[in-house]
Amino acid sequence: LDESTAITPSDRERYYTACTVLTAVATLIGVLIRQLPEEPVKVETPSDSSDHSSLLSDVEEDKEDRGLIQNKANSPDIIPVPETFSLVLSRFVGFASEPGVIGLTISNVYFGAVCTLIIIIPMCISSTYDNRHLIPLMGAVIGLCRLIFTGLWDPLSRLVGYRKLLYGHTFVSCSWLTVTLLVFPNQSNRDSSTTGLPLVEAGEWAVYLLGVLTGVVITGLGVLVTVACGKVSRDVHVMHGFQPDILFAYMMVVWSIASAVTLAVAPYVSLYLFLIVTLGGLIGNHCAFINDILPFLRVPQSYY
Repeated sequence: LDESTAITPSDRERYYTACTVLTAVATLIGVLIRQLPEEPVKVETPSDSSDHSSLLSDVEEDKEDRGLIQNKANSPDIIPVPETFSLVLSRFVGFASEPGVIGLTISNVYFGAVCTLIIIIPMCISSTYDNRHLIPLMGAVIGLCRLIFTGLWDPLSRLVGYRKLLYGHTFVSCSWLTVTLLVFPNQSNRDSSTTGLPLVEAGEWAVYLLGVLTGVVITGLGVLVTVACGKVSRDVHVMHGFQPDILFAYMMVVWSIASAVTLAVAPYVSLYLFLIVTLGGLIGNHCAFINDILPFLRVPQSYY
């Protein structure tokens, strides 16, 4: 391909964002359509009344198992009329307006920004340090820390509880953003020949420290959001009659859109501005957990 037909980096980012958003929205619509009940099923009336009662009982039990029975007082010959897509959509709006779901939405938007920042940091390393081996070494440190912290999460949650873990995670996240702010120049995420200087000239040890902090931050946030989704999805009032997979699908849609948008915007903003926006997301995530999500994360008293 010549230059006239080549795809520029900016076009590639726009195409990626558009495809991600369309895929996420289509996934959510597909999951909502899947919630629609089957078409009404005609049940032939047997001649024997005992067989008739047994057959209806089997049909109703099957429908109850799938959460589709609505009114047993309807005609015994026809299963109740199914919901339309508009009714399912109205229930979804009520579901998405629940405080617990709103809190999870804020957390997943912040999660998307964090994932984008993790992609930006290697670019900053290559612009600031001459040693190109630092990037794979940092990746190894992140993987090792994620492995260790994932194993420690369950004992820590039983020992100190989710509230203290949340405060600890917020403190580590603030430290992570602060170190990133100090050791990389403002324009290091946009070009490899940075003219500016970092606020603090640190050695290669700062990259390894960032690797440790990154591993703890991404693991803690991922586990917190996943556990919260599992707990919230068990609340019948919050779910508005939906199955738990609706909540997980909705959160993945929110995370995908947030990741795509922040990744598309990142090349056009300075590193410091992106860190400030991420800090705002961190504060929103902490407040969302404190006010809306922690009531669902109850650890039995015997664990303390």
